[in-house]
Parts: sequence; structure tokens; C-alpha cells
Amino acid sequence: MLRLALTINTQPALVGLETKLAQAPVHTRLASFSLATKPSVLTIRTELPQVNIDSSQGRAELGLANPFELNRRLCDQSWRDAAFGVERMAAEGDRLAAFWEPGNTVEEIAAEDVPSPPLDLFTAPAQLLDVEVSLGEVYINYRKGNTTARLGEMPDPRPYEPGYVRVYLRQQAAIDITWQNLDIPT
Repeated sequence: MLRLALTINTQPALVGLETKLAQAPVHTRLASFSLATKPSVLTIRTELPQVNIDSSQGRAELGLANPFELNRRLCDQSWRDAAFGVERMAAEGDRLAAFWEPGNTVEEIAAEDVPSPPLDLFTAPAQLLDVEVSLGEVYINYRKGNTTARLGEMPDPRPYEPGYVRVYLRQQAAIDITWQNLDIPT
């Protein structure tokens, strides 16, 4: 019987591809330009007008208390008036309860409550009020902005460069076949 051993070695072909894009000139009439801007700044600061009125010197000339002392005195007076009013209402209630006794009539009790108007005479002080007026101020700070435009030179047009596609074989395909005779006796 005849026997044969085949050995097949193959190598595929490798294909290379190289491309380049075409470049066409561009003609323009516009030059390159740039813009630089600086914004404007506006600052407004106001001081409001003020009026200060001081009546302490005129009150002192009249012998009157300052506002803090006056407030304390009025508070004390209101407590005394409230206590006196409660005491008086209790006494009038007792008198009205016994109105049949001689000398206790409702008309007499009502006539006792007519107050006499207070009458205070005084001279006006030499300095009534001390008035200080501040008109206030308006401060304005303005810094104008600007815009700068810079024009460059006309650009040179690019020359035309053609493009291409190139295909090439980097290696040829190959096949190698070898065989061996193997004689085997039968």
C-alpha cells in the first residue's frame, strides 16, 4: 500500500491602503479680525437726608424732665391714678347703696365729679428746639467701557493639492505543498 504525507503551508497576501485628501484653495475678501471688550461700570451710592431735632435744652429751661424721666413719672402717675379710681368707685358705690339717707343724693354725687380744667401758665424758653439738617449726598462713579476691533492681513490662499488613494500588496500570497512517500509493506 502506498502512503503519502502532504504538508500544505499557506500565506495570504497583505494589502496596503494609503489615502490623502485633496486640498483646494479658498479665496476670501475677509481679513482675520478679533474683538476685545471692556464693560462699563456704574456705581451709585446715596446718603439719605437726615433731620435731628433736640428739645432737651428748651425742656430744661422750663424745668421739664427729659423724655426718659417723663416716661418714668407718667408710669408712676398712672398707677396712682388707677388706685385712686378704684378707691373712689368703691366709695361712690357705698354712697349710692345708701342713697335714702339724708345728704346722699345722686345729684350731689354727680356734681362732685365735675373737674376743674388745668391751667398752666409758663413762659416760652429762649431755645425751643435745636434742629440739625443733613441734606444727604449722591455719589456716582462711572467708568466707560470700550470695544477694540483688530483687523489682520489678508490670508494667503492655499495652493491646490490633489488627493490620492494608493493600494499596494505588501506581500504576495504563497502556498507551499510538500509530500513524502511513505512506503509501508503489506
